[in-house]
Order: sequence, then C-alpha cells, then structure tokens
Amino acid sequence: MCICRRTIAFASVSSRPQLQLPKRLMQDLFNDFFYTPYRIHPIMPFDRIRARLAGCDWQPSSLSPQECVLVHCIFALASTVSIDPLIIGPEPFPKECINILSIINPVKNVKSDLREIGRRRESVGLCQQLRAEALRQAQNEAITVWVSPENAASCSLLDALVSQYDGPNSYGAAFAWQARRLAESWYQQPQLYNWIFGTLECSTKWATCLMLDVLECLHSDRSAAFLTPDEQLICGHDQLSLENLASLLSQGCNSWQFYGYYISITFQITRLAREVYERIRGPYTRGRPYDLQLIKHYTASLHLLHDVYNALHKHGVLLARQNQNQNFTILAIVRMVSIGWTDLTLHFYKTTKEMLEESSVTDLYYTATSDGPWHGHGIDIIDGLDGLERGTYSYSSSLAELELTPIFLAVRTLTCKAAIDHSEMIEDIYSISRLTQTKFVGGDLKGWVEFVIDVTDSGVMSASEGIQTLERLRDGLKIAGFAWRIDTDLVEVIDSHVSALMDSSSASAQDPAHMHIFTLDNPDLNYHHTHLNPHPDPDSQHTVPQSGSATQAAAHPDLAMGYDPHIDSFRNLEINSVSGHMHVPPPQASAGVPPGPGPEISPYDHDHDPLVSGYTYAYASTRSSNFFKS
Repeated sequence: MCICRRTIAFASVSSRPQLQLPKRLMQDLFNDFFYTPYRIHPIMPFDRIRARLAGCDWQPSSLSPQECVLVHCIFALASTVSIDPLIIGPEPFPKECINILSIINPVKNVKSDLREIGRRRESVGLCQQLRAEALRQAQNEAITVWVSPENAASCSLLDALVSQYDGPNSYGAAFAWQARRLAESWYQQPQLYNWIFGTLECSTKWATCLMLDVLECLHSDRSAAFLTPDEQLICGHDQLSLENLASLLSQGCNSWQFYGYYISITFQITRLAREVYERIRGPYTRGRPYDLQLIKHYTASLHLLHDVYNALHKHGVLLARQNQNQNFTILAIVRMVSIGWTDLTLHFYKTTKEMLEESSVTDLYYTATSDGPWHGHGIDIIDGLDGLERGTYSYSSSLAELELTPIFLAVRTLTCKAAIDHSEMIEDIYSISRLTQTKFVGGDLKGWVEFVIDVTDSGVMSASEGIQTLERLRDGLKIAGFAWRIDTDLVEVIDSHVSALMDSSSASAQDPAHMHIFTLDNPDLNYHHTHLNPHPDPDSQHTVPQSGSATQAAAHPDLAMGYDPHIDSFRNLEINSVSGHMHVPPPQASAGVPPGPGPEISPYDHDHDPLVSGYTYAYASTRSSNFFKS
C-alpha cells in the first residue's frame, strides 16, 4: 500500500487532508489508540468519533472540520506506538512483541531491546508527517480559540505530541482554558456535558490528568495552566488534608472510599507542586531570601505524603484482590500516586541541592510568629525566637548552611526511597503505551538515572540497591525506546555504571579493612516502602537533635557538619496544618533588625562541605560520571 497526497474537492480548504492514508492503516491506528492512556481521558469522545468515521467509510474529509482535526490528532498519537510496516518499516519484528500493545507488564515480560524499533519509526518518517498534518489542520481551524469537547480533546493530544518532541507549547494552556469553560457551562447546565463531568468516575480520571499536567509543568520549569479553582470546579471542593488522609487510611477503606481518597491525594500533590514552584524556588521567588520555615514544612509534607502513599498502596493491593473486575483500575491508581510523590520528591531534592550549592544560601530568613500555623513544637529553627513579633532575621553563611544541610540530607534519604519505588513502578507498569508517554512516566527518567548514579558513587545508596534500581530503569528505557529515542542512550551509561558497581562490590567484599558506608540498608531508616506502615512504632522514632552548642558540635563532628544519622525523623515533625494553605509574609529588609540568638557554632569549613568533599560519607569509589555534566 502507498500513501499519496490528494486534494479533496468537496472539503473546505482549511480541512483538506494533505496525507491520504489507506483505510486499513486508519483502522489500525484507531485500534492502537485504544490501548493508549489518552483514550480514557474524560474529554475524549473516542467511541463517538470512531462511529462517525466508520459511518462515512473512513473518509475524514466527510466529517466536520473540528472532528477531522481530532481524527488526525488520534492518527498522530497512535503512530507513536504503532507497529504497522508503514510506520516502522517492513523489517522483521521480534516474535515476542507481535502483540506488544496488549502485553501485560512489558518491562518484566519483554526481553528484547526495542530501541531499534524507535530508530526505524524515526527513519521512516510517517510518524513525523502525521504530527505535522495534525498541527497544520489545528492551526488552520484555529481550534485553540473555539471551545468544544472536540477542540479540547485535540489540544490535549497536541500538547502531548509537541511537548514529547519539542518541549513546552501553547496547546496545554489552550486545553486548560477550554476545559475550564466547558466545566463552567456544565456547572450552569449539567445536562450539557454530563458525560464529561459530575460523576466519581469522571472526577477520578480528571484528577489523574490534572496531576500529570501540573507535574509536567514542574519538570519544564513553568507555571501550571490549571489553577486550584479549576481542580475544585472539575473534581469537587471538599478535598481532605494529608493529615486527615493518613488518619482515615489507617482505619481501612472500601472501593468507594479508595477512589475518593485518591482524588484528595492528587489534589495535595498538585498543591505541593505549585507551592515549590511559586513559593520556594521559581520565577516568583527570585531575588527573595529562602524561607527556612517553609522549606522545613515542605519536607515534612513530603514525608507525610509518602506515608499516605504507603497506606493507599497497602489498601489498593487488598482491594484489587477482592475486586477482580476493578483490579486494573485500582492498581493503575496506585501507580499514579507513585508517579506523583516520587516526581515531587526528586524535584525537591534538586531544589535543596541547588540551594546549598549556590552562594545565595546566605539569603535565608526565618519568619517568627507568636501564634498561628507557623508556630508549633518541633519546628523552631532558632532557639530563643519564640514569642517575638513577626519579622525577618538574617543568617550568616555558616548558620544558613548548618540549618539547611540536615534538610537536604533528609530529602536525599527520602529521594533514595523514591528512586527505588519509581523504578519498581516502571517494572510493574501495565502496558507499554503508558511507559512510552513521557507525560505519564518518562518525564524525568534521565533525572532518576543521574540521581541513582550520584548516590551510589557517594556511598549514600548501597551498591546492591543501586544496581537493582539502575537495572529496572535501564529495562524501562529499552522498552520505552520502542516509541522514542530521547535519552535512550542512557542504557549504555547504566550498563557501564552497573558493571563498575559490581566490580567495586567484589573488591570491597575481599577487603576486610573496607570502610563502612552509610547505606539505606540501615534498619533505623525504615527504608523499604514494602513495609507499608504509615504509622511506625512510636517507640522506635527518633527526633532531630536541636542545633546545639559548640560543645555538642565538638563531641559529634558529624552534627557540626549538619549530618544526622536519624535524618529520616523529619517525617515526625509536629506541625499544624501542613496541608493547609500556609501564609508567609513577604521578606522584609533585614537592615536594623537584630539577629536572633542562634546556637553557638564554629565557622563553617567549606572544605568539609558534604556536597563537595564527601566528608560525611565514605565514598564507595572515586569514580564519577561526566555524562550529565554537559
């Protein structure tokens, strides 16, 4: 079969397709689209548009212009996972992958390296032509400015297509605007779009889509198109706080409650994503000193979110066994929460690391209040500030780093847990189409690989855990390369690093004098998420030592460097309304304001910076990867 260009005389000029596809290929592309996560998007009229296309004998030009655009967007998206010879070429395909789109747990069950399929897809070029045709028709029909379910669906697909290859674009904002307008119309006249909004099923799907959109914006360092009022309008107003979720999940839940809790969890994930961008590190915070109190609260919130995820995971596994007809949906929801909390944690790790590495770490302030949500036992940053009126207090460089370093170490420990959880989620992912969509899973695979290499090189993560985590990420990249080639060269980087880790482990086992390395195998850190206990035994809890005197620092040099062997106890900070909308007054000029009576410390020695010298941790090796330095 050939693909030819033909003018459709009876179609309007703007909607005339410039690519005429064989009927069989169009049918196959619609069949392939069925397996993608976008098919179940609440805005997607997939069944109706397919029936309309079949009713006109698969002639897209016979549809309305808006429907024609949507059909070509579906063709373009489906071509990224199609194995049709017209898409990937006529060369033989691995037998184990004949039904690749319907294979369950492909990372576990497919042993072939599928990156060659991605190279063939790219070299044939039809995939790119279909994307260009969809974009051309969308621009000609001005779909971004005319509100309709079809146009909103097209904007959503084009956002996914363009962002996967070219980065941020205007279609995501157009989709958010149209979804908002449709939701407002539904609120006024529910019968208009009751198949898009208003049910628990629709709200659950919308919650997933909004969370993924916000996380994608966080990855690309831009503000989210969907606002908090949009989420409340689309998914419902009465969302639970993290504290309430932890309490309720500790009591168990049924299927109905499980879906309701999930919506609240996604709401909290998007709230935290906006908060780190708008109030901790983003364009709105540039030129302002860091608020240590807010940073510490955010760290505690991430630990609480991790506990909530563990509880939801435990109940989800039980409910999936009890409700076989909902097995896929329940486990997919658990994976979505895994994506949310792990991506948030990795982003915040990068944020705190950048704060420590920059000279602007001295621009740190502490907001003191005599009451309110920012004042509570367990979160006082500097002893002696209790009861002072609200104000801004400047830090010296040494004190700033002493206060911020324990937070960084706590976040790094949590991110190690997140890396392993994220890699296990990739290994267990249900279908290849979800793995290959960067918005769902692959948004920051390079970041995860970079992180694991860094923490294994520095001895923070044990070699055995690092090897297993890297191997899972590598296997996921081999499968994801089936659709795209972005970052798939990391496979060779991972293989090289895993080989070096194995050699280092063998040498260490033969050397009795090998230094002990702080690893996540330490049972005190309650590391593995499979413990699934959101409320550990209080008798086993540790508290973060207060920044004490010079005597304490001298007796415990690790504490002087900001290292706390029980750093995981940041999860136990006693805080009020962690999940609420916390207000921090804008920073004020510190001139003329006397510094608070901070703890006595010796001048900070930058040669012992744990980010630079490895003073706190013994290094497993002297290797370092130059791959990510470019």
